Amino acid sequence: MYNMVPYSILRHVPQGFDLFYDLKKLNPQYYPSVVFDVGANIGQTVTKWNKFFPKTSYHCFEPVQGTMQQLQKNTSGLRNVTYHHCALGAATKTEEITLFQDSRMNTLHESKGDPTVNHGKETIQIKTADTVCEQAGINHIDFLKIDTEGFDIEVLKGAQTLLKEKRITFIQVEAGMNPYNERHVPFHEFIDFLHPYGYILFGIYGQHLEWNGEKRLRMSNPVFISAGSDFKKLNS
Repeated sequence: MYNMVPYSILRHVPQGFDLFYDLKKLNPQYYPSVVFDVGANIGQTVTKWNKFFPKTSYHCFEPVQGTMQQLQKNTSGLRNVTYHHCALGAATKTEEITLFQDSRMNTLHESKGDPTVNHGKETIQIKTADTVCEQAGINHIDFLKIDTEGFDIEVLKGAQTLLKEKRITFIQVEAGMNPYNERHVPFHEFIDFLHPYGYILFGIYGQHLEWNGEKRLRMSNPVFISAGSDFKKLNS
């Protein structure tokens, strides 16, 4: 669909309105080879991305057994997906994750704003992105999407070799946008963490106000790009 829109129109779409438009504005021929979907849940992201990039290799990370089964069922028609039944974090270990009725809220980082009723805990496996890439022979990640309900910085801590060597082009995280949001990592912490590695803000997507009706920005999905990326050669 996006390939059918003339570049003369694409270039006038405001930055941050739509990620796929912005990637095409960056380079009309852009096509990622490897995408990591960390916190893949039941396949919402990979299903959407595959519509635009059907030849990309997707690596989906989902640690909860029941959610992984639903993810595999929902994406059974895709032949370009590798499933990783684990979470990504700062170190290889096992840990308990808190489960909720809405699986999108499952978290390793409990906060005061969480629902008072949960569905117990499940012991999960955590690995690091550096280790996964080394073992799988993955040299470069074109797009790293992280949606782990407050655990996003821990995922980045486990990718420090990749970050130091500029082996990740784009990074998308889920950020808290006001001090009352205790579930998500504050936006400024991502700036502080990623700037020393040479990552700069590309756009802010998925902006949401507070669920309770308060007129303040609760969260967003900022995307960072490696400052050393050659924009003319972002066609993997």
